[in-house]
Amino acid sequence: MSRISVKLESRQLLYGQSDSLVFTTLLNGEAVALSAASFVVYWEGGTEIKKSGNASVATNVVTIPFDGTEFDDSGMIRVLLSVTRSTGGQVWKTQHLCHVVYHKLVTDVDDDTLKNYFPNLVSQIWTTQTNYQKQIDQAFDDVLDAVYRAGYNGSILVDGGELNKAVVWKTFSIIFMGFMKQPDDVWAFRYAEMEKKYTEIMSSIVLNLSPDESGAPTETVNTGPIRFAR
Repeated sequence: MSRISVKLESRQLLYGQSDSLVFTTLLNGEAVALSAASFVVYWEGGTEIKKSGNASVATNVVTIPFDGTEFDDSGMIRVLLSVTRSTGGQVWKTQHLCHVVYHKLVTDVDDDTLKNYFPNLVSQIWTTQTNYQKQIDQAFDDVLDAVYRAGYNGSILVDGGELNKAVVWKTFSIIFMGFMKQPDDVWAFRYAEMEKKYTEIMSSIVLNLSPDESGAPTETVNTGPIRFAR
């Protein structure tokens, strides 16, 4: 059975400024050429259309540009995306949630950060990669998803750096899972160990919040009482 995958590269869209949402389309894990794409943007849970039209397409990458005037405030939006395959004309429709924010969250984790924990990690890298940036990016996305699911809107989070430790352990989890060859080999053990550390960190993060969405931290919350999903 064919499997279509449409990935939103970042769920964060800057409020009041020119920015874009970028989607990557895969079919069975491989890039699939598209001939067209269209979209409708709503406020989450509502029917008010904030923007609609045709998106730009470059092979399997779809880009929806925003000029910063589409939204009256920050908040959550949902994007209905329709893409058409060049060969055969199949149309795939997907829906995505995104946070319109005053400032974007980023992580400070890089390869040097990882080496502080595992100095010999560079000798284990796949031949197809020169660094672990792909795994770091995926880990940051996973951590943000967990924070969002826990009820923290992206518009009120202040500093992505507060998630760095969680990103580190999630990155190791992703890397070691990729190294696994048997369910009981050393990498399986290390993967389980990293997942445990990640869960512990995610249950004890202190987050600064900006309830008025100004970016100024006026509240602090400890995530301890909240159970984060892996």
